[in-house]
Amino acid sequence: MDVDMGKTPAGGYKSNRRSRMSILLNTLILMAVMASYTSYLIYGVAVANVREAGEDRISGAAAQIENYLSTAQSLHWVTADAVDYMTRTGRTNEDILRYITEESEKHAHQFDENYSGLYGYIGGEYLNGMDWTPPAGYDPLMRP
Repeated sequence: MDVDMGKTPAGGYKSNRRSRMSILLNTLILMAVMASYTSYLIYGVAVANVREAGEDRISGAAAQIENYLSTAQSLHWVTADAVDYMTRTGRTNEDILRYITEESEKHAHQFDENYSGLYGYIGGEYLNGMDWTPPAGYDPLMRP
């Protein structure tokens, strides 16, 4: 039998073309599905990374705020204990004012521009460590 390899049976060319087109179309569809799935995975990773970075920044900010507040609280507790001791041992308001003024100046660099210094109402007198003079009619017992 002699078979000519260059010749195809009737309709062979179209059948072969359809087969190739089908393979090409299926390949393109699979590539589109893979690209979509890969994009979805990359999007998920990116969102997770952004969320994690945001949580890290929030945790860092919370730690800084906690440190700021605990420093201020410690400063106030130590000063309050010292002033309490000074009042119990009969020290004058001038001595106490000098002490809270020194402490206010010493610690002013740790706080921002809103730092109001140390102050107190001792023996019926308002004492302010930052030299703030209250306005007329100011009643420290009525302030929040």
